[in-house]
Amino acid sequence: RPSKEAGSMDHFIRDDAQGTVYIGEGCWGAPLRAVDNQTSWMRQTGSFNHFNWLWIDKDNIEVRTVKTDNADMVGETDDAFTEPAGISLWHNEDEDDEDENSLSDRISGLMRELHAYAGINDQFQSLYNRLNSVVEELRDVAAEAADIAENTEADGGELNAAQERLNLLYRLQKKHGVDSNMGLIQIRDSFQQKLLHFERSDENILALEKEIGKIEKTMREMAMVIHAAREKAAPGFEKKINDLLAQLAMPNARLKIQIKELPGFAATGKDEIQFLFATNKGSDFLPLKDVASGGEMARLTLCLKSVIAAKMELPTMIFDEIDTGVSGEVAARMGQIMASMAKSHQLLSITHSPQIAARAQHHYFVYKSDGADRTTSSMKLLSDDDRLMEIAKMLSGDKPGKAAIENAKELITAQV
Repeated sequence: RPSKEAGSMDHFIRDDAQGTVYIGEGCWGAPLRAVDNQTSWMRQTGSFNHFNWLWIDKDNIEVRTVKTDNADMVGETDDAFTEPAGISLWHNEDEDDEDENSLSDRISGLMRELHAYAGINDQFQSLYNRLNSVVEELRDVAAEAADIAENTEADGGELNAAQERLNLLYRLQKKHGVDSNMGLIQIRDSFQQKLLHFERSDENILALEKEIGKIEKTMREMAMVIHAAREKAAPGFEKKINDLLAQLAMPNARLKIQIKELPGFAATGKDEIQFLFATNKGSDFLPLKDVASGGEMARLTLCLKSVIAAKMELPTMIFDEIDTGVSGEVAARMGQIMASMAKSHQLLSITHSPQIAARAQHHYFVYKSDGADRTTSSMKLLSDDDRLMEIAKMLSGDKPGKAAIENAKELITAQV
């Protein structure tokens, strides 16, 4: 530590109790000096040049001094973790002797004190005997350890193999993100299970193929049942649609259901269902999209929904301008069909046809209003009088005459 008191040299004094240990000549900032400069606070500077060998683990860092007086006898190594053959590390034997003598002196002094008091109290004699036995046991242990050390030869090959094994374990732990050998063992076991699964992949594939075969057999049987039901239901379905089309002023229109078997399975079986339509006598059956006009499509859609609704639990059905392309008597018949459907279902119809609106049980009016910066759509339930006027407007315009109002009354009363 820094000091100018008696015994100091170069403003430093050795303090083994509270002083600071500086490793390496010049490390504390003083100018370098010759290695033969023997001050009271420096140790053995003539036996080494500098510290350059370290052992580091998670608990401590050990710094040792390499002697250079036998440098020509030191071997070479490519492994930074392996000590080269012939290397000589500095060791302060004086300190070990001091520590050993100090411990020995302390034990000897304690034994002398206990022996001096042994005649006074039997407990001191007992402690003396116990300590003497411990000392003898320690001497035997030290002698045996020294004998073992003297007769034990280190196998460099085994040490290298052990070190390589440790290095491999450390690399594997870092690679797999674990911090213990137990974690590596768990990962190894997991890989073994995956490998076993791959080795049994042929067996698994055979089992899955067998299961797929069973499922395909069941699906084929179910598809055959569905196909037979469709073949049976198709003629009756076609007749109902054609009868309804005749009521809607299309007496020569015909619907035909074509059922083709698919090579594979679909969500609804192995059938491809196509609706073919012919509008006149002698016309070929063609897909709906290629032959039906807007009005014909509207009437056919109503017929299809009417027949399907009778077989399904549909609490609410919505018709959005299903009357497109039709008017007059055809619209009136469409209104009759919808009124019939309304006996078992709730129907919501958006329409511009007075014939269909007159068939409704409740009439809502949809209108728009312009605000300062936006247009708002609103809806209100009409009273009987308001309903009459709206249907009259649908017949003749915004200012209906007496004839239009009378016609509206006839349409409303006709559905009662």
